[in-house]
Amino acid sequence: MTAKAKVRPQLPLIRLDLAMPFLEAAKSVHVNADQILGEYGLATEDFANHDKFVSAPTMYDMVEALAAATGDPYLGAHLGGALDPFAWSPLADAVRLASSVGDLLLRFSIDAYRDASSVVFRLDTQGDRTTFTESRLYEGGQQPRHNDAFGAAYILTILRSAVADQWDGKRVLVSVCDPGAIPPGHLNIRVARSAENGFSVSFPCEWLLLHPGFDQAGRRSRMHAGSAAPAETLPALHMILKAHLHEQDLSSAR
Repeated sequence: MTAKAKVRPQLPLIRLDLAMPFLEAAKSVHVNADQILGEYGLATEDFANHDKFVSAPTMYDMVEALAAATGDPYLGAHLGGALDPFAWSPLADAVRLASSVGDLLLRFSIDAYRDASSVVFRLDTQGDRTTFTESRLYEGGQQPRHNDAFGAAYILTILRSAVADQWDGKRVLVSVCDPGAIPPGHLNIRVARSAENGFSVSFPCEWLLLHPGFDQAGRRSRMHAGSAAPAETLPALHMILKAHLHEQDLSSAR
């Protein structure tokens, strides 16, 4: 007797724990995250359930609310750039198995549907340029500026790791719904407003053949010497704290 595979719901759903970096960023500056999450019928403990999905509008609005509460206008970009790809569900298998940047992006495009049915990914090559695109299947609620910036930033991290000291940001074009969500001068890239519902990263097609540059054992030497803290968490926390340094009552409790 042939077993029937479970039919995946065709609603625009996203796995809730993908927003964990935003929750942790909000908590790091002592934001009352549960008060924000309560507006969407959620609580912090829901993030511990890997099988918890929410609608795309809920995810986009919740991420924007958590980001706004931190006071960092570039939080999505900061978090995406600091992301550990071995620990983040949609990228983990692709980074571990890929033999090239092109292989990684293809594996990611295939695997990511397990975590979100609200977007589709496309990898196009035309002439000497390649464009990786995430297109949203649903629009509604707030403009997902931090969502776009987060996605573009982790793709940039993959590319920069592969290119290493040959990186040239002027050869990269990032398109997002709000260019203002990308810090000025970020990696010396060019930034434009997206003509689609989503973000894209365009780069020289020869980069597809490069090794991703990630080493699961060394994680690109991401540990600061003499520190037990993973280096990828430090830039994001630095940027969040920097946004609050002007506050006279800032202390270890605030």
